[in-house]
Amino acid sequence: MITQQELTKKLNEFINLPSETEWLEFKGTVTNNFSTDKIGKYFSALSNEANLLNKDFAWLIFGIDDKTHNIVGTNYRTDKQRLNSLKEQIGKETTNRHSFVDIHELIIDNKRIIMFQIPPAPLGIPIAFKGYLHGREHESLAALSMEKQDRIRSQQEIEWSARIVENATIEDLDKRAIEYARKKYKEGNERKYFYNDIDSWSDKTFLNKIKITLEGKITNTALLLLGKPEAKRLLSTSARITYIYINSTGIRDDSEHFDPPFLLESNNILERLRHKNSKFKILPTNETLTPIENYRYDNWVIREALNNCIAHQDYSKKERIIVTEKSNYELKFKNAGTFYY
Repeated sequence: MITQQELTKKLNEFINLPSETEWLEFKGTVTNNFSTDKIGKYFSALSNEANLLNKDFAWLIFGIDDKTHNIVGTNYRTDKQRLNSLKEQIGKETTNRHSFVDIHELIIDNKRIIMFQIPPAPLGIPIAFKGYLHGREHESLAALSMEKQDRIRSQQEIEWSARIVENATIEDLDKRAIEYARKKYKEGNERKYFYNDIDSWSDKTFLNKIKITLEGKITNTALLLLGKPEAKRLLSTSARITYIYINSTGIRDDSEHFDPPFLLESNNILERLRHKNSKFKILPTNETLTPIENYRYDNWVIREALNNCIAHQDYSKKERIIVTEKSNYELKFKNAGTFYY
């Protein structure tokens, strides 16, 4: 939910732009005579352009003069219920019932402003209104060109792990996790020509180098592996690993949750296992009668299973990764989708 203060700040940013853009449209003193079909056409056009320009939202704003950017106000649909009914009216006529995220009202200098928040067209799907695809030619409403239609239809879903988290910054990452990642990276690149430079890299440079961030922008992967626990609110999924212990009677009598940074928490999960130090004896195949002691759990195998669960989790399902330990030393790793251990 966007607050009134945030809306006012955003509106001021829009007003200070040198001109309207393909994803922003101002309308001045709009009255109730303004055509709902015209709003639908703008919705289609702005939604498609927001997709092509990789914007989080497009905006149609009533009460701002499109030439001077002065606040003039509007009396369009002053009844709140009637104003919100536009969501359903537009949704009935658009592709896949695409409609407004929200319709916001602001009062500035005793003048009413309406800010229509429009979602971008989904990947690969241009949005039509009443069967026609609309777009923009700079500030003008126009048919969506074939070139733009092809660009939208050729889009492919970006892998969840590589998506940018728009509101996240490097301050949302755990310093300890970054230093641990740097240490492990050095261990794996001792023979590389850049080895001696690794310590001199800034955190931003280092994270770009290992492709956890993209041009300094924080990805879902960065928040999962290196994010502070409180930063999980920025993720659109359940970022949690749950440890469960099943006793000899088959009853769960212990459990614990682990949140990001998963790079550090994977070590803590390993330590959490009750039988991590349990050993068993075997007789070698040679002639000696001296038994050999081995740990029941192989740490490398456990880490590999856990890391694969994290890497191959289907985060769109918003489920947890579950590590189950049983009293008979059985370990089970489970993640969402079809990737099981």
